[in-house]
Amino acid sequence: LPDWASAPSPRERARPTLAPSRLALGTDGAAHSAEQPPLGPSALGANDRYARGRMVHALLQHLPNVAAEHQERAARAFVAMRGADLDQALRDEIVAETLNVVRNPDFAPLFRPGSLAEVPVVARLGEGDGAFALDGQIDRLAVLDRDLLIVDYKTNRPPAATAEEVAPAYIAQLAAYRAALERLFPGRTLRAALLWTDGPR
Repeated sequence: LPDWASAPSPRERARPTLAPSRLALGTDGAAHSAEQPPLGPSALGANDRYARGRMVHALLQHLPNVAAEHQERAARAFVAMRGADLDQALRDEIVAETLNVVRNPDFAPLFRPGSLAEVPVVARLGEGDGAFALDGQIDRLAVLDRDLLIVDYKTNRPPAATAEEVAPAYIAQLAAYRAALERLFPGRTLRAALLWTDGPR
């Protein structure tokens, strides 16, 4: 046997792992990991804002698979069960907000048959010592005729009125998703968008 067959394999160098939702653009235009304090389950559960956002995301994941005439009933049943501790006005707001997105003809391409929700993305970006692992989840991935549309929902309010008002961290998040997917879909144009559910916009 050659010598290497009986020798321990060299230890692999661990690569930093970045979550796209925690990226921010630095002054050099490059993506950096944003410092954000972690929120434990108790902090999330105690804040209606986070509960609202989680339920809107879940409804946007599942409602497109429900027949249109049953969507409102399904949404109300889901929110009543998952948001039993929430004020009734907030529950009604969550249902109305998600139905406005799903039923809006401007966003119909997002929910075409074959589109995917909550798509996990794991990739290695970059080369050499500058490479890093990327681990994230795309809210909606729609395969159009010639394009691939990456959509990330934002439930915070108010929505940005212009592209210039969008937080740099959101732009970096979408850029990371595009970089991860461009090699997997050669020949397609990758487009990325933010969809504020308030509006919707």
